[in-house]
Amino acid sequence: MARRNKTTHKIVRNRALAFANDMKCVLKGKRGLEWQIGTAESGTRECVDVIGWKNGKQRIQRVFIEVELRRIAPLGNVVKVWKQLTQKKPRKKLIMFQAFSLFYAKAGTQRVNAQFVGREMAKVCPVKYITMTLKYRPAKRRANQPVMVGGGRRRDHAGNLARRIVARLSKMRFKA
Repeated sequence: MARRNKTTHKIVRNRALAFANDMKCVLKGKRGLEWQIGTAESGTRECVDVIGWKNGKQRIQRVFIEVELRRIAPLGNVVKVWKQLTQKKPRKKLIMFQAFSLFYAKAGTQRVNAQFVGREMAKVCPVKYITMTLKYRPAKRRANQPVMVGGGRRRDHAGNLARRIVARLSKMRFKA
C-alpha cells in the first residue's frame, strides 16, 4: 500500500525510498549541493539511496549515501558504488556514507564484510568511505499491514541521520 509523504507530497512505495525521501528533505540546500534520490543506471536497477550533486557546467556527483535498514546483503551497495567509480573514473574525490540500522550487529558478518570492502574500495578509488550507526531498528513488516507503519519514527531518524551527515561534512571542511 502506497502512502503520501506529507513533506514532499510524493507517493512513496517502500520503506527505503521513504527514508531516502525524508533525508533529502532535510539535506535540501546543505553544503552547496543539490540532493536527490538516486536514479537507476540505464539498463540496471542499481541506484544509490541519496546523491549530493555539485551544480555547474557539468553536474558532478560528490556524495553518496547508502542507508541499510533491513537489506539482506549490504555488501552489494558498496560493490555497486565501487563499480560505478571504476566505470566513470571521477576526477575529484567522492565521499560515501554507509549507515547501518540496529538490525545489523556491530560485529555481524554482513556489516563487517561491507565495511571491509568499503575500506578496500577507498584504497584504490578516489572515495572516502565513512560508516555510521543509525539508532533505529525498523520493524519487520507483518502480513496484511501497510509498509509505512511507524512513519513518524522513521522520519525522525532520517532527519537525524541527515543532520549528522551535514555535521560530518562540515567537520571535514567539505566544499562542493
